[in-house]
This record gives sequence, structure tokens and C-alpha cells, in this order.
Amino acid sequence: IAYATDRQGIIDGVNFGLGRPLYSPFPKSSWAYDDSVEHYDFNVTKAQDLFKQAGYALNGKKLTKDGQQLTLKMLYPSASKTAEGIATVLQQQLGDLGIAFAAVLRAWRHDRELRYDAAESGRARVLLSAHTM
Repeated sequence: IAYATDRQGIIDGVNFGLGRPLYSPFPKSSWAYDDSVEHYDFNVTKAQDLFKQAGYALNGKKLTKDGQQLTLKMLYPSASKTAEGIATVLQQQLGDLGIAFAAVLRAWRHDRELRYDAAESGRARVLLSAHTM
């Protein structure tokens, strides 16, 4: 999925080119930044090859394994137009690869609780959160 995500395309299309792709939870300005974290640059062919190695096949326009389409659900905060834009672009990018990707708008008043609850229960596999430094 990381190889199928065009980070620079998201920055250009959603944030008017303002920003840099991140490959870790921390920006370069943070003391916790680690430049040795592996970068997964946009490469759809590599993403397709890795899915094939993992047993997935493209049937029609659906990426499937054992007859089931790969399906992801992402929760994003309702108060953020940027998050909405990112969710929309990810839905298109991953959809082009054959992944069923549902971007779900959520009220974000209980941000921390929502993230941990959704991740632990399996209700969401992709969570969008942001911070600035």
C-alpha cells in the first residue's frame, strides 16, 4: 500500500504543493526524526508485484485473494478539509490498484479514543491523523 500511495501527488493536489513527503511519524524538524527509516517511494508496478507475491490477483478491476476483494476502511476527522482531500485522493489511488477503499467521515471530538478503539477492534485499518511541529 505504501508503494501505491503517491505522497507527492497528495501534497500537490490537496495542499497546493506545500509540504514534503514523510516516511515516518516525525518530520525532519523533530529531535525524534530518523533518516534511516526505509522510504517506500511511489511505484505502482512494485506494489502490484508485492500483492502478487502475497497471493493477490487482479480480477477485472478488483484485487482479490481467495475470492475476496482487499477492502480497507479509513476514518478521517470531519473538521479537516485537508484530511477529506487526502482521503479522497487515497480512495482514487488505491481504487486504481483494485482495492476497495472506504473513506469514512467521523466527528473527531474523541480523537485518541476513536483511533485506539477503531484500530484494536479492527473496524478501521487506515487512520488519518496529523500534527505539526
